[in-house]
Amino acid sequence: MKINGKIKIIIGVAALVIIIGGAAVGYNALSGRYEAEQPDVSQTQKEDKKIAAPVFNVYDVSGNAISTETFLDKPVVLNFWATWCGPCQSEMPMLNSAYEKYKDSINFVMLNLAEPGGEDPASVSEYLNENGYTFPVYYDSGAEGAYAYGISSIPATVFIDKDGNIASAYRGAMSEEIFERYIKTIM
Repeated sequence: MKINGKIKIIIGVAALVIIIGGAAVGYNALSGRYEAEQPDVSQTQKEDKKIAAPVFNVYDVSGNAISTETFLDKPVVLNFWATWCGPCQSEMPMLNSAYEKYKDSINFVMLNLAEPGGEDPASVSEYLNENGYTFPVYYDSGAEGAYAYGISSIPATVFIDKDGNIASAYRGAMSEEIFERYIKTIM
């Protein structure tokens, strides 16, 4: 008994659908069991091994240089981000809410990675206005900050205590729950 070409194609497609469906079901079942473990944020620096936050220049929307030392009068949330970064976009609403909540007691330095050939301040301002974000934005025009902190992926957030020392850091997009746990390291 011969099987014609159309039936072979139908059987092949059906087998492929079953394999892909099985892989999707397996992935969903297993991914819930193996979530990334959250690090202990109780204080990443021991009292005798404090690391001073590197000081570097950031730039305002007009291109004026500002030393990050000027932000060290109170704790700092230093966030590295870009408008084209999907995970950065996902945490922006939470960071804006956190800024509104803590702006009197914590300096927020939202550092756009405007490396040479990167984002220009006009397009960043347009993005911020379209989304109603009110936090202050600065630019890492020469990647000086990214280099000083060893930033290799974004978003990345560094939490600096009132004494100017790095208290903790987080790579990736944060939820409100994660942010609140980290903010406690500098309050």
